[in-house]
Amino acid sequence: MQFSTSKFHWSPESGLFSQELSSLGVSPNQNVFHQLYNDADDEGITLISTRTGKEANYFVDFVDKDREGELYGWNLLPTSETLREQPQLKNTKVLIIND
Repeated sequence: MQFSTSKFHWSPESGLFSQELSSLGVSPNQNVFHQLYNDADDEGITLISTRTGKEANYFVDFVDKDREGELYGWNLLPTSETLREQPQLKNTKVLIIND
């Protein structure tokens, strides 16, 4: 899915975009992630900057679960293609909290 950066909280000190899943306007049965590459299973999201209008793809790097399998959230990092096109995003990440 694509989201405007205005839907996320931005923390410049840590380079973190964060938001609760329910605040992104995604229905409970809807997958928030899309396949990033036709030839791979990598999933992620596309952020569209409210400042520049540029798109940046972030892939799911880590799924935060407890031992019983309860899902807390997803940690995403920018794709290598995104970093080649927008090197200023090098130390950024996205956290989507499963609320």
